[in-house]
Amino acid sequence: AYNAATDWDGGGVHITNSSVLLDGNTIAHNTAETNGGGVGIGTSSSLTVIQNDIIESNTAGWGGGLHISAAVEVEGNEIVSNQATENGGGIYIASGATITDNLIDQNNSKSGGGIYINNSSPEISGNNRITNNTAVSGGGIFIFLQYEGNAPVLEGNIITGNTASSDGGGMRINSNCSFTVSNNTIEENQAGGHGGGACISVVSHSGGDPYEITFEGNTFTANISSGNGGGIYLLSNYKLFLNDGNSFTENNKYAVFVGSYSEVIDDGSNDYADNIPSKSNTSW
Repeated sequence: AYNAATDWDGGGVHITNSSVLLDGNTIAHNTAETNGGGVGIGTSSSLTVIQNDIIESNTAGWGGGLHISAAVEVEGNEIVSNQATENGGGIYIASGATITDNLIDQNNSKSGGGIYINNSSPEISGNNRITNNTAVSGGGIFIFLQYEGNAPVLEGNIITGNTASSDGGGMRINSNCSFTVSNNTIEENQAGGHGGGACISVVSHSGGDPYEITFEGNTFTANISSGNGGGIYLLSNYKLFLNDGNSFTENNKYAVFVGSYSEVIDDGSNDYADNIPSKSNTSW
């Protein structure tokens, strides 16, 4: 505890060129000038498992709790009250990591208060509780995918009570890729801008067909935005597929708000109830 790394990543633990098991530790009150206030994991690391640890009150530029650039399994940890001055208050991911059954709570950053995903395809699944995190954009999760071919998995998580002062209280997706978001509970998140539950946009679009994203079986409940799209705000040049029984209940400023040059394909299995304005659950 109370360590500081200035020239290296990982204020508490730095892992590179290694295969490591971190199990049952408390990693707290550490600082890294750049990456990974609690734990920094380099690209040359082989399989590393981080499980049953408490990673708390650490600070870094990117990845206040964890900065991950390798194939890492992160399971059953408490990642709480960490801060990034830039992106990824709880976890910053730039790899194909697997994130399962963690509590990611009360972390803070500019983008991605809980988790920031940068141009990679991690699996975020299996009952992660991403709660009460704050950021300027993407209170719970920020997904940035500039290069086509990345396809993160976001499935079976609880994303609740997160706040963004601008867009994307629960999640902010800025992507040039096609992928699926499925079976998540997205509840009581708030955005000072658009997209209380989720705000979706492209990184850039130079013409041709719009990019695609699919939401399947998610529950959007009581999310709030000061702008539009209490549930989902879809910016321009995107095609949104709503499949397999998504539920939208008590979200304000429309359950789903669709911007210009975008399209929603609703398969008819989705439920809309008690969203505001009450006469129209959606803007299309």
